[in-house]
Amino acid sequence: MIKEGSRVKHIDPQIDIQKGVMSVLNITNGFATCWYQSFDNMQMAGTYHIKDLILSNN
Repeated sequence: MIKEGSRVKHIDPQIDIQKGVMSVLNITNGFATCWYQSFDNMQMAGTYHIKDLILSNN
């Protein structure tokens, strides 16, 4: 079950390659706000439908 603080990956391979493993900041109305670190070490955020995310093993 995905909850706040979970480490997740996106099910779309293209988004997964771009974002990598993300951390869930909060979940509201079926959407998760996640943060990830970009290749230039900037912290970025994005919002994704919870059904499009899977738990990461990392």
